Amino acid sequence: MVPVGTVAGTYPVTLQATISGAATPLTTSFNLVVTANPDFGMKVSGFPEVNAGSTGTNGPISIASQNGFSGTVTLTCPATYGAGSCGVNPASVSSFPATVTLTINGSFFAAGTYALSISGTSGSVVHTLSLPFSVGDYSISGTQTISANPGAQAKANLQLTSTFSYGGKINATCDASSLPGAMCTLTPANPLILASGGTMSLTATINVPNDANANQYNIKINTQDTTGTPSHNVNISLTVAQDFLGTSSTASQTVTAGQTSGAYALRVLPTGSSFNGGVALTCSAGLPGGAQCIFNPSTPVTPGNSAVDVVMNISTSASGAHSETPAKGNFPPPAMWIPLAAIVIGANVSGNRTATKIRQLSGCVVFCLMMMAFVSCSGVSKGGGGGGQPPPPVTYHITVTGTSLGTPSDAGQSTTVTLVVN
Repeated sequence: MVPVGTVAGTYPVTLQATISGAATPLTTSFNLVVTANPDFGMKVSGFPEVNAGSTGTNGPISIASQNGFSGTVTLTCPATYGAGSCGVNPASVSSFPATVTLTINGSFFAAGTYALSISGTSGSVVHTLSLPFSVGDYSISGTQTISANPGAQAKANLQLTSTFSYGGKINATCDASSLPGAMCTLTPANPLILASGGTMSLTATINVPNDANANQYNIKINTQDTTGTPSHNVNISLTVAQDFLGTSSTASQTVTAGQTSGAYALRVLPTGSSFNGGVALTCSAGLPGGAQCIFNPSTPVTPGNSAVDVVMNISTSASGAHSETPAKGNFPPPAMWIPLAAIVIGANVSGNRTATKIRQLSGCVVFCLMMMAFVSCSGVSKGGGGGGQPPPPVTYHITVTGTSLGTPSDAGQSTTVTLVVN
């Protein structure tokens, strides 16, 4: 083989062969005439990734002279994928070594892997260079529908996925202009760095204004490679449901146990422009034992597009209001019955009922009866006499809750009032 770049000329060549058993090796000589064969070669070292939708991704092609080649090389890019899908600049070179720029128009290609055959022609000499390359892209997927009440927050979880080795930096924006007053934030912050062949999460958080009307709104998430392409959008359907609030302008009432409290002024009002469902009010927690909430009107109310006033009273039970205070009876404690029971049992089991024992038994019985009477009178005096202290007032925190069929519960549908029972 004659090395590339060998100068044209005549070169003597001697061949020597050794034969087993022969005293001397055999030799032969001849002349090798090397003639000039001018040519050129083309080379490319790794064309860069092409982004789908891009209009000009550039890469270098090197052209070298061989054996004193000094002609003109014309380069062409085939229209395999459409006229204008690629181009070479400059289109011809005559000074070597030379470098030309190959441009691939990514808008002609869907994401995938491809190859181009670049031709170099000089007279009758034609060389082709196969150039493999990839067109990369990414996709965006995730939550398509979300819902929230006015004044609440909704989140959509999205994912960016690299396809065909795309890797790059992406800027994302959120357009919530269809819902006046809404705020939309995206995390993480821009730029989003998506690795080749990788995935990453993107979360959109929409704060729904308190006065939002019940309706469906289109939230648009826009994403774009920082170079301009590729870009992808996703639409999220946000449903704002009707909701209501429950409030009380009366913080507290005081009542005597067994009586009915004064009025609490409650109000049921729509969140946003209207609430067309019926709202039923109940006291869901905190009532004294035996107490009841009385609402006027007693049937569910429908706010519509304005507030509805409801009056509430609380009826209390004399026995349940201070249920935590132990009741005082008029009977002696069990300990007082023990001596008397022992005496009676002892007398019954004794077979010798002498007059002395009868007198002793009678005395004990009289003593026990006197003690019982004392304890009983003491209990009556403490419970209702002039020397006893009335029980202290008891404070109750009562939760009033509104419910409406088909409406998810939330904290704004409840209010808390105070009841003090004497």
